[in-house]
Order: sequence, then structure tokens, then C-alpha cells
Amino acid sequence: MLLALLEAFGGSVGAIDFMKYLFLLSQEQKAASYHFVPYKFGCFSYQAYADKRSLVRKGLLEDTDTWNLTSAGYGMLMDIEKSNVSAIVSVKKEFSSYSGNDLVRYVYGRFPFYALNSEIAQDILSESECEMIKLTRPVSDRPAVQSIGYEGLSLDEYLVRLFKASTDILVDVRKNAFSMKYGFSKKTLKSATEALGMKYIHIPALGIEGDKRKKLITQKDYDDLFEDYEKNVLQFRKQELDSLTKLVNNGTRIAVTCYEANQAQCHRTIVSKEISRLTGIEVRNL
Repeated sequence: MLLALLEAFGGSVGAIDFMKYLFLLSQEQKAASYHFVPYKFGCFSYQAYADKRSLVRKGLLEDTDTWNLTSAGYGMLMDIEKSNVSAIVSVKKEFSSYSGNDLVRYVYGRFPFYALNSEIAQDILSESECEMIKLTRPVSDRPAVQSIGYEGLSLDEYLVRLFKASTDILVDVRKNAFSMKYGFSKKTLKSATEALGMKYIHIPALGIEGDKRKKLITQKDYDDLFEDYEKNVLQFRKQELDSLTKLVNNGTRIAVTCYEANQAQCHRTIVSKEISRLTGIEVRNL
């Protein structure tokens, strides 16, 4: 999709413009190829840039700050679904005359949420337009205990859920904050959450040893694991639980995270429920 879209726009596009074209394409698709977060220059996809690095390694894109096809990168328009070809053609037809500030102004006007963290909005838009953007910011001054798993989500989808929930602190309760899935190892996840104005903390003491997670097949297997976790781990983590309880009681909106999408099969649910018990605030699942 990246190569085909780039080819449609001539094979060479600036970084900011290409993100805008890709974002507009996602609005045209039945199932969006990419998702976006509100970043420094508006809509931004971490996943698209991860894929760009892969395409550079494969020799299909040039290793530059801009998006440039190599000679081997052409011809992909013939290899994607017809519906996506139609979407690319539609975006090309409607927006080929837009670039630079005109393109940014259009996207910010139509999709103001994605301009919330923009560093260039005030240089491009009027004061009243900037005020309209501010109105789309999710705001809540109430403390919260939230729970989220990243299974099945791209980094961008995951971050937007946190951002829209006005999360202040992402609490990673994995024993080892490493993932084969792009974006969810500690360093990248910390950097990405902080780039959107949230804080990241990792509390490995609240995790479960990897060897105990093997051979989990039935729900009873998970239930037995979590019973053991409560009895032999959680009750000895008073310091960690007290620190999280204090944050919530002081008005912080936390989100406890681990891998599994199914709450019944993730120990973050046990952690969240315990914080809920200590604070009296019901857990909200994101």
C-alpha cells in the first residue's frame, strides 16, 4: 500500500505530505491499512515508519527523510486489491493539487483531533481555527483505574485509545517488557507514550514469571494461575500497590497494561481489581 500510494503520487513525496496522503487514504479504505496518532505535524503512523524501514532494507525505498521509490519499488499498483486501487485513485484525483501548507490546512480543518499536538498549527491556521482544535482534546479531571491489552492492536491504535481516555500514566505490569510485536518493547513504548504527553512506568515486580505462563489452554488453567499469583505474588507487593493507589487517590488516571486482549486471561485484571478495591474506583477497560 505504501509503495502503491507513493507511485501514484510520482514516486517521491515529502515526509509531512506523505503522511497526510496516507491518512486521507485510510479514510477512503473499507479497512484502513494504517492508523494514526496526533503528533508533532498532525496525523502520524508509527507503523508506517516501521514498514518504511523494512522497505528500505529490501531496497524498495531510498534511505532518506523523504519518501522516494527506488527503481525496484515501482509496479505495486498492480498487486493490491481493486478496492484499494480505487481508494488510491480517489485520493490522487482529489488531493494531487494539495501539498505543503494547503494540504496540512485541509487535514487539520477536516480532522482537528489529529492536530492537537501539532507544532505548526499556529503558523498555518487562524486563531479561531486553533481554538477549534483545542476543543477536540479529551479532558477529564477525575481519577481513573483503566486496563488495556495490546493484543490485536497496532501501536497507533493502542496509543489513541490511551490518549482519548485522558490517560496520565501507562503502568506496564509485564515481568519482561519485551515484545516481538513492533512498538511494544519498553524503550519504544515509553518513547511513544511520552511523545503524546503521557508518562510510562514499568513495574516488573507485578509481573508473572514466563515459565508459569506455559501450557495455558483452558480458562481453568488461567484461573489457577491467577489464584496462585494473588496468593504468592500480589499479596507481597504492598509497596508497589500502595504507590499506584496513592497516584489514583491524588487524581491520576492510570492504565494498567499487559498483552492479552481477553481480560479473563490476563493478570493485569487482577492488578486493576486490587487497585480498584483500594481506591473505590471501578475499573474501566479500554
